[in-house]
Amino acid sequence: MDLPSVASAGGSLGTLATAVTAVAGTGAVSGAALAPVFGVVGGDYVAGLLGAVAAADTELVRLAAYYASAAAGAARTVAASAATEAGGTAALLGVWGGAG
Repeated sequence: MDLPSVASAGGSLGTLATAVTAVAGTGAVSGAALAPVFGVVGGDYVAGLLGAVAAADTELVRLAAYYASAAAGAARTVAASAATEAGGTAALLGVWGGAG
């Protein structure tokens, strides 16, 4: 994988992390709003459903954190690669300058 691809993937992961973060929590809000309505019908079913929604929200938060971490890792990889390339170029120019 070349440097521009890593940079692009890192940007995409960052965008994905932002999108997932925006969605996390909406299920719990919706579920809480609907609980009084459905609580009359079947409390156990609604409680189970709200528990599943809360678990899904928790997983979305974890997924967003993973994507954000992966994006940060890609940014570090790009920075390290650029620094390595710059160092190699400087060393090569030094060798050429010293040979002349």
